[in-house]
Amino acid sequence: VTIHKKMGERVKKGEPLISICSSSDWELESAVKDAKRQMPIVVEGMLLERYPRITEL
Repeated sequence: VTIHKKMGERVKKGEPLISICSSSDWELESAVKDAKRQMPIVVEGMLLERYPRITEL
């Protein structure tokens, strides 16, 4: 998992927040499931925004 932005950095609409890479299909599927399960993004206990989906390439 690569996180593209640090807390407090501006994010433009459509800009990726994270990238998930893997050397095997099952690890990639597991990482995507984990990322989806851990949504929404919460910072310091405050819900900022719900992200409806993760785009898979």
